[in-house]
Amino acid sequence: MDLRLDQVIETLHRDGISVHEGYVSGDRLDALRDEFERYLVKADDGIAQFDHRPGRAFRIALDEPHLRQRNQEHSCIASMFLNESFEKISSDYLPNAEFCNEVLGTNEFRAMPVTDIHFDTQRSLKFMIYLDDTSERNGAFSYIKGSQRRNTSYRKLFARLGGVPELIPNALPETHRARTVSIEASAGTLIIFDTDGLHAGGILQPGTTRRVVRAQCKVRDHEPWGIMKLMPYRIRHSSFNPAMLYSRIAAPDFRATKGTSRAHPG
Repeated sequence: MDLRLDQVIETLHRDGISVHEGYVSGDRLDALRDEFERYLVKADDGIAQFDHRPGRAFRIALDEPHLRQRNQEHSCIASMFLNESFEKISSDYLPNAEFCNEVLGTNEFRAMPVTDIHFDTQRSLKFMIYLDDTSERNGAFSYIKGSQRRNTSYRKLFARLGGVPELIPNALPETHRARTVSIEASAGTLIIFDTDGLHAGGILQPGTTRRVVRAQCKVRDHEPWGIMKLMPYRIRHSSFNPAMLYSRIAAPDFRATKGTSRAHPG
């Protein structure tokens, strides 16, 4: 399936998300699934498996030239994301983003919430592909359209006021889930989204699974303004940081958290 790049960019600017059902199908989808299952258990150069509380996951490293070339040539998952269309979308939408330095595959099968509703502490454009038919029952991805605009401004000022990125208050109360759009779609669906938009993984019901692969294009963090960079560590990591005080006014509904995953303890 070919993408209309101008329409994708326009939709991203408006909504923060662009959905393309049927992007991958047939033999190519089967190849992605077969490789996905191998990578969950098979060690290889540049491929690492790790625990993921809702299930299991793997990472395909693309951040070194030899790994990038090798995996682009020999991995159908990596080559799916390392394509000119995705690179063009990334460079047009987020000109300062680094294009695709890793691919993650997650196999979620434990009955639990995948993530809380949040925006990422470091802005990026993500490309995600469902490998299974996905509904609310097996953790469909959800998104609040248009929320990326406010959050981009909020996160930029938070950083410039000396805020520590991983401490930014960015998880919303459960009631805000009513505003999300659940992306229920067939296997092979491509979802492109701005991570400054509020988004979440769904809740897996008993006996269900969710398999996805995704890559991201990260933007460099904003530098704090002048004297903010000189603040002592204990100030930058405290509730008296100017950025934290600003957050109490600018985003009173956000819940302070060091992580956004409800699948993590604590």
